[in-house]
Amino acid sequence: MVAEQSDGLAEDVYLLKPNNSDDKSVELAVTHLSPLNVPAAILRNRPVLILLHGQYQNRNAFWRGAEQSVSRQLVSAGIDVWLMEMRGHGLSAVNTDFDTDTLADTARYDIPAVTRFVAEMTGERPVHWLGKGIGGGALLMSQGAGALLDLPVASLIGSGDPFGCAGWSRLPGLTSLVAGRKCRDELAGPEMESCALIKNLIVESRKLSRRGAAMGIDLWYQLRKASVPLAWISVDKTRDWSERGLRNLLQQGNLSVLDVTGESLDAVMSGRSGGGDPLRSLPALLDGWMNQDYGQEMGDGISAAGEVAPFA
Repeated sequence: MVAEQSDGLAEDVYLLKPNNSDDKSVELAVTHLSPLNVPAAILRNRPVLILLHGQYQNRNAFWRGAEQSVSRQLVSAGIDVWLMEMRGHGLSAVNTDFDTDTLADTARYDIPAVTRFVAEMTGERPVHWLGKGIGGGALLMSQGAGALLDLPVASLIGSGDPFGCAGWSRLPGLTSLVAGRKCRDELAGPEMESCALIKNLIVESRKLSRRGAAMGIDLWYQLRKASVPLAWISVDKTRDWSERGLRNLLQQGNLSVLDVTGESLDAVMSGRSGGGDPLRSLPALLDGWMNQDYGQEMGDGISAAGEVAPFA
């Protein structure tokens, strides 16, 4: 779709048309960032990481061309970086059924399609995923529903609130406020979301609801049996996640933690975080996580699953 150069990096944008769901109009933009003048043999040895943005966002959450960004930092750290944009976000076209799209569609159809494509383009190297906000939630749902079975997925990493509307369900009448076709929150980001997606997040966040019901699963139960390593990013060991399911996974030994240093999670994920311990920067910890032999001793800043004190 696009092939450009940006301050020492090659930016190649591909447009995928998976045809794996009822909506045949779905097209997904995937961006590949690679350093110029680096031998192909060296690039082939780099760990592969796909970044997935959060709610109301697009690839600009991670990549801003010649400006400083977390994607540029990750490439400089020796990581093979790819960026996926959800349906109707950024360079991904607005599909015919966008108004009825949910996070389950991203998890069931789009993440597996992008995984297959990137694996094919990188010589079937194991693929790591990093999702921000509901991007991380989509990854959890994809794993829990078995959509990643038989695919070369090495690990899934998340950050922030995986189901961004977790606190909204306590507001009376809120579901009726998103009865329209598209929702916008200019403070959260430049993109619109399907109101079907927002409503589903609200419904599954209610006290007696089950996360994953839209896919016919009990998400947190399924993730306890996950064979793919799961990790979540925490700023300065706060681990103040609002999603109880994450905290339970941590207690049960099914989740590792990457403790990064930074002013805030948003600053860390955008590449704007300054100072702190360089060994606990996001690029350093991700490089250590992706190059480790899982189950063996981990580097500083990485808490192994089952080795963290339980929450009160």
